This record gives sequence, C-alpha cells and structure tokens, in this order.
Amino acid sequence: DEVTVPKDAPFANDKFEREPYAESLRSLALSCAETGCVLSINGGWGVGKTTFIRMWSQYMRNAGHPVICFNAWESDFSEDPLVPMLAELSKLNSEDNTFVNCISPILSIVAESICQKWLGVSTDKIDEEFSGDKLIRNYLAQKKTFDAFKSKLSEYVANIGERELPVVFIIDELDRCNPSYAVKVLEHIKHILDVPNIFFVLAINKEQLEYAVKGYYGSDAIDAVNYLRRFIDMEFNMPPLPMHKACDYLYEHYDFHSYFYTKQSSGAGLEESFKYMLSMIIQKRDMDFRTLGKLCSYTRLVFMTLDGYRSVADVMILLCYLRIGQKDLYERIIEHKLSLMDLYFELEMMFLGDIAMPSISRADSFMLLETLSKLLWIYNYPTPYKAVEGWLNSLQSDSVLDRTSIHFSNKELVDSLAFCINVRNNRITLSDVVKRIELASAFSLNEDA
Repeated sequence: DEVTVPKDAPFANDKFEREPYAESLRSLALSCAETGCVLSINGGWGVGKTTFIRMWSQYMRNAGHPVICFNAWESDFSEDPLVPMLAELSKLNSEDNTFVNCISPILSIVAESICQKWLGVSTDKIDEEFSGDKLIRNYLAQKKTFDAFKSKLSEYVANIGERELPVVFIIDELDRCNPSYAVKVLEHIKHILDVPNIFFVLAINKEQLEYAVKGYYGSDAIDAVNYLRRFIDMEFNMPPLPMHKACDYLYEHYDFHSYFYTKQSSGAGLEESFKYMLSMIIQKRDMDFRTLGKLCSYTRLVFMTLDGYRSVADVMILLCYLRIGQKDLYERIIEHKLSLMDLYFELEMMFLGDIAMPSISRADSFMLLETLSKLLWIYNYPTPYKAVEGWLNSLQSDSVLDRTSIHFSNKELVDSLAFCINVRNNRITLSDVVKRIELASAFSLNEDA
C-alpha cells in the first residue's frame, strides 16, 4: 500500500527519519537558483526513493516552490520525451500563451525528426534534402530556435509563483525506461531545459541507469560513470534504512501482532522470538526494502493458513526467507540433504559468521540459538530420536568434532536443543511447515513499499 502523505505534514508518516534531509535539499535548490542544477537521488530499487520524493515534493510545495513530478516510465510510450516534459512545464501557468507559443517551433523540430525516422526520405531527394549547404542552414536555424526557446523558458520559470522560487522538476523511474528514452531525457535536460531557476531532481537507481547508457551505445566498454557526470551536477545517496525502524515498520504494517495475541491466548515470548528473527534477516542487508516487504507479505499469507503453529513462527519466517533469498539451501533442507550438524553450522555462519560477539548481546544470541534448535528438531522429526541423541552425545563428549560453534559452547547447544525436544514442537514436522509455505506461494499481495 502507498504511504499516505498528508498535505499539511508531508513527513508525518515518515518511519525512517528522513525528514532532516528535506530542508538540506531545499537549501541546495535555493543556492543553485541562479545557475540551475541537476541533482540525482541515488538508491537501489526498494529503498523508498519514490516515497521520499512524494513527501519531499509536498514539502517543497508547502514552502512555495512550483513542483513538477514527472514519471518518465509512464511516458515511455512517447517517441521523444521532450514533448511530455514541455507539457508538464506548460501546466505551471496554463494562462501564459507566450510560453505555449514558443513551444511550437521546438515541437516542429521534434516532429520533423520523428517523420525522418519513421517515414524516411525518398532516394531521389537525398541530394536535395541532405546537401551540405542545406544541412548547415538547417542547423543554424534550429540553433537559433533553441536559443530563443531557452530565453523564453528562463523568463517563464522566473515569473512563476509569487515569491519567484526555483521550479523543482522531479523525474522518477528514469532507470526503468528503455535506454534510448532514458538517454534522451538526460540530453534534453542538459541541452534544452538547462536554464536558471529550474532545479532538476533525478530519483534513480544509478547502477541500472549506467546499464541503460551502455545499452544505448551498444558497448560495455563505455565509461557510463563519467558519462552520467556530464549530465548530473550533484548526487545525494539515499541513507540506509535504520534497521530497528525497518523492523518495527514491517511488523506493524503487516499486523503480525494480531497473529500472536488472540482471545484465547497471548504469545508474548513467541512474538519476541519472531521479531528478533525478522530483525536478524533485516540486519543481513541482502534484501532491499521492497523484497523485505515481499518476505513479510509472504509470511503473513502463510500465517493466514495456520492455526496452532505460533510456537514455530520464527522458524516460519526463517524458512520463507530462505525460500526467497537462499533457494539452494532451502531446497537442500526440504529434501533432507543435510545432516543436523551441517544444517546448524550453515545457518549459524549465515547469521552470525560476520558478527563479532561484543556487537550482539548474549540474550539476543540465545534467541537465535533457540530458533535454530527448533528448526533442527522439526527437520529431524519424526526420524527416530537416536539421530538427535547421537548428535547430542557427540557434542557432550570430549571427541573432536569436524566443526565447532563460533558463538556457543557444546553444552549450550545441547541444552537448547534438549529444551525444544522436551517442551515444544514435538508434533510439528518439516513437511507440515513446508506444505503451508508452498501453498502460500500460489498467492501474492502486491505491495509498493
């Protein structure tokens, strides 16, 4: 669901503490008013660029700035992006016929270019149409037209609004456009629309836009990074999501709380274990925010089909995470291709392998150990207890194991697994859990986080 952006308080629903950047960007826009500027807001897909842009654009409107929000992807069907871009500019003051009239010669040049591309020129007119003399005259005439247009555009934007604040022209989804269209947008900004009092903001996945540039020129050898620097004056990198805020937001947004608290029971401890597992997944930073939303949506769908599985909710989201982000390991688990020891150490390394113990409390690390122990028991059940018993005995003995835990003593592993065996989960099997997870995969909740 789209985040609501109230007009009078655009950052009221900002869950990720990004409002302080709003005034900094406005100050930048004001400082560049006399020269014009192109700023890129860089961030991978799913980090919340569009939501931030929606909030910031309203913030700028509230401050008196004329604002244009142009979704380049939605106009990708147009042959030349200059047409929809000029149309957006003309909306700022539809009563100014002077500007509308000065657009016409520019659009005539665009139309001529399109006709030449699609209709071509007959061979018997090649000499006439493309003689050196005529090409020079056409170039000079077009240059004069563009120079006159830029002058009129400067006057137009300078007189919009009561306080003569710079126009903010936001372009979103440029990296999703076909390469030719994306490059044309950049070229039009730099060569035609680059005038004082227009502050262009490109909300982009820079890496994807670099691929578009390479695709446009048909070569991976092109230096796309330096190419983009010709068009972009400054860059703002979206700050990483605060992990604790991301966890709280996703937990609340997908209403996991209602799953643990029912009229019949309260699952405070189970909720805590689930939330901790979610935070560990977020902390790995191998999923963007949109994919994390997909994970939570998927897990919520699994929960809708369950009743009485709350004790393994943390195992559920762990397995959903593996299914989405670590498919190879997930398949080895559901096909029982791992020994108990191999399964445990793979998961421990996945979540704790690059974390120094001082950065994680003992209490928190034992919550993860409990989740992994639950999974080990579910993974083994209903195989005869001897398999687990043998592993427990080997851990308790003085014999040298192939591997040892990087965070827990053998006794701690034994105690945790024994607790899960004796107290919980002794009737839940891996096939039960996987069946629910696979059933939910046939459904989806379309979310734009």
